[in-house]
Amino acid sequence: MTKKNVIEVKKEFELGALISATKVWKLIGYPSYDAYRKARSRGTLPVKEITIEGRRGRFVLVTDLTNWLISLKNKNEDLKMK
Repeated sequence: MTKKNVIEVKKEFELGALISATKVWKLIGYPSYDAYRKARSRGTLPVKEITIEGRRGRFVLVTDLTNWLISLKNKNEDLKMK
């Protein structure tokens, strides 16, 4: 199992497979939920939201959030090497 898979499995175990958008904004680093909603309306969210029939609100898959965080880490490591 790769390091990425281990992180995904751990986060899914801790958080579940989905995270509500009302909680994701803090993890992504927006200063408020309103700022997150504005980014959504502008189409600039770094992760894809989904809706689920019969449930209110929007959700983000933990794997998508994890992949985005790993990509940020990799970008930062690449910049340090230059």
